[in-house]
Amino acid sequence: MNASITSRPIAPEDDPLLLRLYTAAREDEFKLLPWSPADKAAFMQMQFQAQRADYQRRFPHADYNLILADNEPVGYLYVARSSHEIRALDIAIAPEQRDQGIGTAVLHQLIAEAEASNRPLSYMVLRFNEDALRLYLRLGFQVAGEYGNHYLLQWRRKPIF
Repeated sequence: MNASITSRPIAPEDDPLLLRLYTAAREDEFKLLPWSPADKAAFMQMQFQAQRADYQRRFPHADYNLILADNEPVGYLYVARSSHEIRALDIAIAPEQRDQGIGTAVLHQLIAEAEASNRPLSYMVLRFNEDALRLYLRLGFQVAGEYGNHYLLQWRRKPIF
């Protein structure tokens, strides 16, 4: 990957892109449902709005950012930081931008922040999202718990001794 990876806060005009990214990230979850494309789109819109409202309520001070590759939006990252942990709430990369190292670069930035601040970094991942699970485990995350259809993954700084 040769692109410069940066981020910027999400703005209201980013909503169509955010919905597209959210839908693409969850497409596999709904692939087998016998719904019409219109029904799936309406459901995704509802889920997108519900997730946003839930995150805003539970994590009002979180950072909600677009991920940029060479200043072009390619994904989003929502992160809540507290004195005792860094929690990645949600991350999505556009399908056409996947497998180019963008997600890995973003996660390396979060890992560096966690290491520098001596805080764990956590993220919930769907159990059947094998690609994401492989990525997180490769980067040193460990399964810290199981919650329904999700694994709680956690990266912790390795002790010196």
